[in-house]
Amino acid sequence: EIGDVDKVSQSYTKLFMNEIIDDNETVDIDSEKWGDGSATYTNPKVDINESLITVKATVKARTDIDDLVLGFTVSALDGDDVMGTNTRIKDKIIRNVLKGEQYEIQWKFPNILEDGKYSVALTAHGTSGLPVYEWWNHAVAMKIRKYEKTGYQVNPEIKLSLSKVK
Repeated sequence: EIGDVDKVSQSYTKLFMNEIIDDNETVDIDSEKWGDGSATYTNPKVDINESLITVKATVKARTDIDDLVLGFTVSALDGDDVMGTNTRIKDKIIRNVLKGEQYEIQWKFPNILEDGKYSVALTAHGTSGLPVYEWWNHAVAMKIRKYEKTGYQVNPEIKLSLSKVK
């Protein structure tokens, strides 16, 4: 596939999914979701204020899972990934998950985004990134509007000190 780097890398990852899932099929849950369905997200929400963004969701194990890594990516509408992380990076891998167990996850981070529209992808996968249980592109969208407009990609709170030198 030729095109957007993120789409190409997701297509590449999907190729390996078929090898790892044994006889199970990789299924597209809908046009924005893909993965083997072993864990699925529900109720994605985003809360935004001037200083903090919170992304929330519930994930449910549809089968027993040895290692579960949950993550998110914030992307601008032009497709550029702006930021993200996962529970492996945060050293919070969920181990020995039983079928039917549910987890609520909340990601909180400073609202450093510049004005614009953004999309949040939610991911659930194994420790190495495979297998992918669910990859939900555009799980939730958000619009950022700030009082101070800088024109840069990020807009953190910046403290200013200015005094006349005598």
